[in-house]
Amino acid sequence: LMLPSSVDGVPGIGQKAIQPGETYTYDFTIHDQDVGTHWYHSHDNDLQQVTSGFYGAFIIDPRPGSPQEKTAIHADVDIIDMISELGGYYVISGKSFPDTQPIKLKHGQTVHLRLIGASEMMHPMHLHGSYFNIVAEDGRPLAQSIQKDTVQVAPGETYDLTFYGWADPGSIYPFHCHILSHLMNPGAPMSEMGGLVQLVEYAKA
Repeated sequence: LMLPSSVDGVPGIGQKAIQPGETYTYDFTIHDQDVGTHWYHSHDNDLQQVTSGFYGAFIIDPRPGSPQEKTAIHADVDIIDMISELGGYYVISGKSFPDTQPIKLKHGQTVHLRLIGASEMMHPMHLHGSYFNIVAEDGRPLAQSIQKDTVQVAPGETYDLTFYGWADPGSIYPFHCHILSHLMNPGAPMSEMGGLVQLVEYAKA
């Protein structure tokens, strides 16, 4: 987001660090062109705080009556996936498989999946059983969507994906990082799936 440096959150450059026991209220204006998927994170002792989970999604919806509202993404299911590491685990929104939250949908529904790269490394996220449309990057809509089944999510990036639920009721497909070592949990056997895996679960008829 294009913000005054006084509320950009970087200690020593435009803002003083918020000390233990203190509070600070961020006050800035959101503009129509800011609509989209964004995120925030600490910039104070970054390596410790961000890798400890000090981050969150910053979703800006279109203002009623604005031009952005006319081109907004309309989907039946809206999911936010924050991809990162936490305490030696690879996590999606703070959880490693099998504890990741599944994407639940019904046959014929459309999913809007927001991917946020809160990680320190690249994660090529791959969808089984379908392709998706990349409709926005870094909070900005694309002039033309891109059809893929794998997207490289770099540190700091965001992607908005949509896909159509074509599969039969009861179907289950994985959505996962394609760096296979990222599909394991510390201390678990190689035969046990973990890490950056999320299931796409279709409701039974």
